Amino acid sequence: MELIYIYNITDSVLKQTNINEEQKSNISKIFSKLLGSNELGIPGEVRRFIVNSDKDSNHKLLRIKNDFFNKDVSEKLTLLLDSFADDLLKAELVESDGTIRRNKRITQGMLLIKMLSEKIIFLKLEEIPSIDKDTFEITDSFGIDRKYYKAAIYCGEEINVIDKNKNVANYWVDSFLNIKQLRNDAINTCDLVSAIKDKRIFKKDILESELGKDIYKYAQEYIFAETRFDSDDMYNIIMNKIDSDELSKDDIFISSELSKIDSDFIIDKKIVSHSYKKRLQVNDNIILDSKDIYTAVKAQHIVKEGAYLKVRIGSNHESEIAEIFELFG
Repeated sequence: MELIYIYNITDSVLKQTNINEEQKSNISKIFSKLLGSNELGIPGEVRRFIVNSDKDSNHKLLRIKNDFFNKDVSEKLTLLLDSFADDLLKAELVESDGTIRRNKRITQGMLLIKMLSEKIIFLKLEEIPSIDKDTFEITDSFGIDRKYYKAAIYCGEEINVIDKNKNVANYWVDSFLNIKQLRNDAINTCDLVSAIKDKRIFKKDILESELGKDIYKYAQEYIFAETRFDSDDMYNIIMNKIDSDELSKDDIFISSELSKIDSDFIIDKKIVSHSYKKRLQVNDNIILDSKDIYTAVKAQHIVKEGAYLKVRIGSNHESEIAEIFELFG
């Protein structure tokens, strides 16, 4: 089963009927272009959500899964899919002075719904000049500006959400789909730091190349310097620092590792620092505890010279150090 439904969402919902084969073919190319060949979302662009069944035990996505996956097309299914377009319109409306109107901050556009045997995809396209409105052909050789669409892919468990804005639009996940985020900032940060520290996120041949050491170093610097993670930003910053334009994102990172974390989240600095916490056994008599060994080394608070360590003492601790040497010096 493969169904495609098209709805123009303006001040009302207008369903497009009689979709011809050329349009279907072009729409399939749009889905593949934006969501990857498997139409699950491109790794590094996906954020994971789950059905918010606590609020709604009769959730529409659960009905899709339970009543219509692996079933023949029916009028009930068509009516249910049509109702999603109505839900999106409601989510894009606001009430002002007793009048209901479109939210000025939400751009009108087109909702495409693709229904397969065990998958449903919602794709909102805003006014995109690179797509022909009649044939849906991608007319611009540079493709589609990825900022101007939102998508949700549901296969019966998690929902993959794609929104290239820094924050997923609340109306898209809350009011329209009624779903909640699966992973929070803390979980994402833990997984990101672990994948970078353990070098699991990098392609093996990249780590073994001349640029490997620098790429690893700049990835670590990224999680300390930036407040928000974005896989594209991390890639661009690394590329700027190594002064190279020959490597693609896929050349550097393992997509399966990137796909384990959300594409955009706030980096929890406490978790980053704790992850780089280190107890150094200097010798039988001295142990150094560092709250953040990476920052300490980068700032040259700890310096190795031959078989010795030099440790920079902060001015607020000078009296304590002086007292030690007065007692034992």
